[in-house]
Amino acid sequence: MKRRIYVCLCLVLLAGVLMMPTLAVEPPMAVTLEEPEKSAPEAAEAEEDADAAESVEADAEESAEADSEAESAKSAVAEPAESQAVSADNAAADDPQCWVMNHADPYATAFLLAASGASHDDFTTRALQDETLYLGIDVSEFQGTIDWAAVAADGIDFVIIRAAYRGVSTGTLGTDRSFVTNITGALAAGLEVGVYVYSQAITEEEGREEAQYLIDLVSGYDITLPLVIDYEYYSGSSGLGGRLYNANLSRQEATDICNAFCDAVEAAGYDSMVYANASMLNSSLYADQLGRVWLAHYTKETSYSGDYEYWQCSSSGAVDGISTLVDLNFWFKPNGFSSSWAGGSDSGSSGTEDSGSGSSGTTTSSPFTDVEEDDWYYSVVIEAYNGGVVKGITSTTFCPNNTATRGQVVTMIYRMMGEPEATGTTAFTDLTQDYYKDAVSWAAANQVVQGVSETSFAPNNTITRQDLVTMLYRLAGSPSVSGSLSAYTDGSSVRSYAQDAMVWAVEKGIIQGYSADNTLRPANAATRAEVCAILVRYLAL
Repeated sequence: MKRRIYVCLCLVLLAGVLMMPTLAVEPPMAVTLEEPEKSAPEAAEAEEDADAAESVEADAEESAEADSEAESAKSAVAEPAESQAVSADNAAADDPQCWVMNHADPYATAFLLAASGASHDDFTTRALQDETLYLGIDVSEFQGTIDWAAVAADGIDFVIIRAAYRGVSTGTLGTDRSFVTNITGALAAGLEVGVYVYSQAITEEEGREEAQYLIDLVSGYDITLPLVIDYEYYSGSSGLGGRLYNANLSRQEATDICNAFCDAVEAAGYDSMVYANASMLNSSLYADQLGRVWLAHYTKETSYSGDYEYWQCSSSGAVDGISTLVDLNFWFKPNGFSSSWAGGSDSGSSGTEDSGSGSSGTTTSSPFTDVEEDDWYYSVVIEAYNGGVVKGITSTTFCPNNTATRGQVVTMIYRMMGEPEATGTTAFTDLTQDYYKDAVSWAAANQVVQGVSETSFAPNNTITRQDLVTMLYRLAGSPSVSGSLSAYTDGSSVRSYAQDAMVWAVEKGIIQGYSADNTLRPANAATRAEVCAILVRYLAL
């Protein structure tokens, strides 16, 4: 009897916690109809409550000291924590996460933290596919003051921080009040950092506006993870609502808005990503037209079958250094994708592909210990090396699976063209290393490259496959094309600015795709080996 009473108590407490602040209140996956315009909120909420209730009941039956923990948790929270209180000015700005936070039960929050706060170990991830798994969280002002050193010490590798939101009624853009504190603290603790905007964009122009708002906010910070559009419906006292939900957009309209955001972010030299829950991805967006996806699906093991690079698995995580529950995330980092945090970015005083620290020459065998005859890229690396297009990281290493930067690739193209004289000056103010200055100046003067802004080239940013072929397409004079990319399963995900370039590259055999799944992977960072293959094919035209 006592155990049954305790289980009931857990279910009651959960009702107040289900609406805790997260990027998304994740409904279960909806059945995709022929032309669905909305998910079914009533059915989704009922099924989600049932699933959550089963999970809490199971957790309750496993706790031998549950009654004492609940009493201890309640006595420890006499007043709502400062981080739980939402100010009137935030409510006036109609922050879409504000209502959820205002109606959270602090006693239930403290109880779950004491009794069953989740950890990454509680979840089963999909099988890794040439990937490495990293553990992360996402936070906003509603997590209150965070001890970032303690977060890092608890095994957290990365964080995606809310930087901004669009008002759920007015459509006004606002900045998260803890953004500066959070990003400064997270970077100081050595975490990889990305940022997101809680979107309510209903036009492509608003999507671009949100992108620019984020770009302006992160200027000057060392952002190594994507800038994200969090695309979801507002959940309030009457269920789903708000300007995005009420706009009744078609799937294509919603998808185009997300891609408008991503195009603007990529054009500024940052990586982009779309956050959405499984129901949204299945019913309200065309997921196969998106680039990177951050999936929200609150379950022990997701059944979502689409592609995703990040998975938000829970809103009820317990992490050292954070006094509230927090969202838990996994990052399935593709091997070969490098950043300044994990694996290095092939730049700096340690020597890089194009800094001249390695060597070049002519050889019929590999001068590199990490390029062997049975590697798929062996012949193209040796040909590029013999042609003076590439050098090694050192005299004996090439690092073929490291990603290439914009500065490196432009230097390779410059060498490929015989290092012509660079005339005139460039408006770019971020060309800090001598090895790529002449190359970038020449490429800009000849319309091979464009800056991410009038004064910035972002030479140390990784280059995507679609950006690489766009540079080569311009180098070839931007010839007219008439084909399509429909033969590839992800052909529609190529950004609009790179469409003609990718069609041309496919027609010329410069890009051959991945035969295993018939994809182009246009938004993937290009590895050094892939760059060699693409440049050698271009030279063979």
